[in-house]
Amino acid sequence: MIFRFSIYGFLKNLRFFEPFLILYFLSLGLNFFQISILISFREIVINILEIPSGTFADIFGKRISLIFSFIFYILSFLIFSFFSGYAIFFLAFAFFSIGEAFRTGTHKAIIFDYLKQHGMEDQKTRIYGFTRSWSKMGSAVSAVIAAVILFFIRDYQVVFMASIIPYALNIINFLGYPAESRKKFKGSKTGLFIKELTGSFGQCFKFRPLRHLIITSMSYEGIFAIAKEYLQPIIKSFALSLPLFIFLDNHKRTAILIGIIYVCVSLLSSISSRNAYKFVKKDSKSTLRILLILTIFSHILIAFFLKINFLIFPIFLFLCLYIFQNIWRPIVISQVNEYSPQEKTTTILSIESQSKSFFVFLFAPLFGLLIDHTGIYFLGILSALFLVAAYIFIKIRKED
Repeated sequence: MIFRFSIYGFLKNLRFFEPFLILYFLSLGLNFFQISILISFREIVINILEIPSGTFADIFGKRISLIFSFIFYILSFLIFSFFSGYAIFFLAFAFFSIGEAFRTGTHKAIIFDYLKQHGMEDQKTRIYGFTRSWSKMGSAVSAVIAAVILFFIRDYQVVFMASIIPYALNIINFLGYPAESRKKFKGSKTGLFIKELTGSFGQCFKFRPLRHLIITSMSYEGIFAIAKEYLQPIIKSFALSLPLFIFLDNHKRTAILIGIIYVCVSLLSSISSRNAYKFVKKDSKSTLRILLILTIFSHILIAFFLKINFLIFPIFLFLCLYIFQNIWRPIVISQVNEYSPQEKTTTILSIESQSKSFFVFLFAPLFGLLIDHTGIYFLGILSALFLVAAYIFIKIRKED
């Protein structure tokens, strides 16, 4: 099953459009504020559906939830493949968000349930980091394939269409997942759904370690989710400033450099995820604080180098941010799982993931609006300010 879990992650990250999504929107004449509104819309739909979807998976079945999720992903890719209007993008992102909501938290819960059933709970960070590393390998392969497609075919919509294939294969992969043993209950599933949903909320807000962990993760993951969207235009500006491949047009030069950098990002992320468990053996709370401090300083330096238009260093620092985030994520997920009752695992993991979506929904438009009016360097300043606030929060909290 570890092999199947890894295959899931590899296929799930074959999103060939992802390294070029922002450039696609910019090529249609959208500004950063309009793009951030789309991203914010995507996140609020996830925010609305993610916790109920986690409870749905706990009650009706995690495998069913995943299949349902990937059907909606495919519907989203079909819309992006054949339509290019700003209004229709909201429908495409609505379907994409349904897919995200029914997936996030669900597959992690399947992995943790499997480990618990086989007496392997002490290896949860290592196993989750291992399967996550295969997701990042999928991202590396995706970046190469996407770059090749766009090098030869000057049509961003083709990469959306190509993404349908691995997602259809993953539905087949889910059919081989083991049947779930769910507890029997009296009454309707709808009644149990409501009861479990409200109980999971109470678990998160009443239990202080879990509450603090979710709030801290919300800030860190939310900033990362917003900031990484601006890497693509930075790479494009850098590609056009280099005296390399000058015999090629701007579109092909950008495709080559984005492909190379995203392969590096994915490989470094894969290595980081696979080795995250080593940090847990020491002191996971101290590790999270150190990662937060390093991330704050990285954003400050990103702002400085973008301001003076020295683009190679911001790109390098973004690579560092990916490394930090892929060490951070398995540690946080393992701690959330440790604090969660088994019967509420999927719902609570969905609450943790939803908190990031809520943060992006609130602040992505602010980032886009300010960057449109001040310059992309302001990204680093805003990110650092938010993360300093998060660091102050965890610094003054009582140790539990």
